Amino acid sequence: MTSSAKIVGGGFSGETDQNSYVTSQVGILGLTHRLLLNETTYLRTTIAASNSGNTYNEERVLEDQSIRTPLGGRTT
Repeated sequence: MTSSAKIVGGGFSGETDQNSYVTSQVGILGLTHRLLLNETTYLRTTIAASNSGNTYNEERVLEDQSIRTPLGGRTT
């Protein structure tokens, strides 16, 4: 699952000449298996994994209306 947001001027930093882009991602995966050994006994195995991440990128709009993107964004 991924969600994105664009925060235009006056967003996180309060700067009106700055555009900020935030993306959040989360993923989960699971697998369960049951092996019947006899009428009263079974073996159950479960494997699970999860992942999450956030990305923040910003652009600064210069006086001549060109856009300058700082080198690299910040990712956590």
